Amino acid sequence: MSESSVSQPHLQPSVWIAVVAFAISYLFAVYLGAMGLLLPVVGELFRASPAVQGQVFLASFGGSVTGVLLSGTLSDAFGRKQILLGSLVTTFCGLALMGGATAFPLILLGAVLVGGGGAGAQTVSSALLSDLYAERRTLFINGVQVAFGLGAVSAPFLAQALFATPGQWRLFYGILAVAQVITLMVLATLSVPATIPVIRDSSSPRNRFHLLREPYLLILCLSAFLYSGAEVAIFSWMPTYLKTLPGGDTVQGLVVSVFWLPMTIGRICLNLVLRVISLERLRLLLASGAAVASAVTLFLPTPGAILVGVACTGLCFSGVFSVLLADGGNRYPETAGTSLGLIVATSGAGAAVLPWLVGTLQDAGFSWSASLVVVPVAALLIALLALIPLPNKTNGNPKGR
Repeated sequence: MSESSVSQPHLQPSVWIAVVAFAISYLFAVYLGAMGLLLPVVGELFRASPAVQGQVFLASFGGSVTGVLLSGTLSDAFGRKQILLGSLVTTFCGLALMGGATAFPLILLGAVLVGGGGAGAQTVSSALLSDLYAERRTLFINGVQVAFGLGAVSAPFLAQALFATPGQWRLFYGILAVAQVITLMVLATLSVPATIPVIRDSSSPRNRFHLLREPYLLILCLSAFLYSGAEVAIFSWMPTYLKTLPGGDTVQGLVVSVFWLPMTIGRICLNLVLRVISLERLRLLLASGAAVASAVTLFLPTPGAILVGVACTGLCFSGVFSVLLADGGNRYPETAGTSLGLIVATSGAGAAVLPWLVGTLQDAGFSWSASLVVVPVAALLIALLALIPLPNKTNGNPKGR
C-alpha cells in the first residue's frame, strides 16, 4: 500500500489566512441570523404564505449539505485556496441574487447558492487552518466557531433596522455581497502553501472514499447530527414555548441572545480548558452538562428561570462542535476537507431533522416540555458516544492542542 504525497516543509502562514477564515464564518452567521427577519418581509412583498416562506430554510439547508460535501472533497483533490475562492464567488452570486430578487423563486435560488457557498467556504477554511496550524488545530478551528457565534449574536442588531424599513433589506444583502468581494480579494492576494498530501492509491484506507467506512468518523458525524439538531431545536422553539407561559411573551425575544452569548464565551475559553483535558473527555463532560442543564430547564416554572437554564445549556454546548471538528482534523489530516465536510454536512441534517421532530411531537398533542425532551436526549446520546472505546489517534496531539 503506497501513497504519493507532497512534502510538508515548516510552514509560516500569514496571519491574514486566519483572519479570512474568521471573516468567512462571521459573515455566514450574519446571513443565517438574519434569515428569520427576512421571511416576513419576503412574505409580504411576494405574497408568500408561511409554508412557502419556509422553503427558504429548505433551500439554504439543501445548498449547505451539497456545498460542504463537494467543496470538502474537491479541496482535498485540488487544493484549499482554489475551492475556497470558488465558494466565495458562489456566495457572492447568491447574495446579489437575493438582494436583487424580483420574484420568490429567485430568493430560493439565492438561498441555495449562499447556503452552499457559505457553508462550503466555512468548511474549507477550517480544513485549511487544520493544515497550516496542526500543532494548534483546536485553537484555530475553535476560532472559526467563535467568529460564527459573534456573527449570530450581532446579526439581529445589524439587520433589524434595515429590515424594518421597506425596501432596505436589499441593501443588507448588498452590503454582505460587498463584504464577500473584499474577503475574496484579500484571499486572492495571499500565498497559501500547498500542505495537503495527494493520495493516489485508491486502496489506501486514507482514501477519501474509504472515510465512510471509518468507525470513528461515523461517530463524529452522528455526534454532530445530534449536537446541531439539539442546538437549533432549543433556541428555535424555546421562544414559542415561553410565549405559552404567563409573562413569557416579555422575554421570548431574548432567548437567542441568551443562548448564544454563553456559547460564544465558552468557545473563547475552550483552549484554556484543553490544556488540562483531552478532546474526548471534554466532549463527554460538555455533552453530559448540556443534557442535565436542558432537562432541568424544561421543568423550571418561570420565564426568568428558564432563561437561566437556556444560558447554562448554551455554555455546556459551547465547545462540542469545535471539539468534533478538531478531533476530525487530528485523526484524518490527509483528508481534512472531506472529513470536516462530512461532519458539517451531517450537522446540517441534524439541524433540520430534530427541530422538525420537536414540532411534530407538539402537533401530535404532546406538551412543549415533552416535545423538547428531544434536546436532553440528543445531548445524552452524544455523551454516550464519547464513551465508546476506539483506537488511539495516529496523528495529532492527544489533547488536540
